[in-house]
Amino acid sequence: MKKKFFAVALATTMALSTALTGTAATADVNIAGAFSANTGDEDVTGNFDVTYTFKNACQDTAANWNNFSVEIFDGNGQFITLRADAFGWTAGEWKLGGDAFVDEQNPDVKHPTFTGQPEDWATWIADMKDADVTVNIKRTGSVFAVKYDIKGASGATYNFATNVTVEGEVADALKVHITGEKVNLTNVKFTNNTAGGNDQTPTTTAGGNDQTPTTTAGGNKAPAPTTAGKTTPKTGDVAPVAALAAVAVVACAAVVVSKKKVTE
Repeated sequence: MKKKFFAVALATTMALSTALTGTAATADVNIAGAFSANTGDEDVTGNFDVTYTFKNACQDTAANWNNFSVEIFDGNGQFITLRADAFGWTAGEWKLGGDAFVDEQNPDVKHPTFTGQPEDWATWIADMKDADVTVNIKRTGSVFAVKYDIKGASGATYNFATNVTVEGEVADALKVHITGEKVNLTNVKFTNNTAGGNDQTPTTTAGGNDQTPTTTAGGNKAPAPTTAGKTTPKTGDVAPVAALAAVAVVACAAVVVSKKKVTE
């Protein structure tokens, strides 16, 4: 059985954007540092049902958390982070209720309870070097039902599930994305099941959601990152705008070459 390390520092980590409107450009992404990039924020409103599918390639099997993570947030400092290895936390004003368990080292912190965890985490992490993953997120009020269906490199399958219950008020408009640590995410696809499908296929590498993680040797439970809040747009959020600007510059140059103006 895996060791459990529940030393978690309350983090003000990301800024997510929900996408029932499908305005984000869902992208493949190679993530080196913890939460340093993501697949692109998706805007979602009210009760929603969305699905991600992607290929997960763990780049460092020394730690179970070197895989994908799911983030749900309101853009104002409140968020939920759920790692691939069945561990998660909240930050900001969002506090966990329901079947969440108390952190062993900090009684003021709770973590979501996952079902379906493997007995042999060494086999699981090896499988995550080349795994096909489906993540489904369903919101009903302040409850977020999240499922991971994973087919590992060996062909073994894993089915994790958790119901994240947030106590208190949760904004109607939220954001979601996939991030992680030391992992390459490819063939990323986002589907809005609520709206009858609003698929997003990979286009460009998404921008950062930078966090500097603290480290804990061994085990499955590294502490949550402790960086400043993530409410400002990152590189990936503005990439589509930059691309459009580039097209506009080229068009103007074609009309008035002598007055072409190049900006960074």
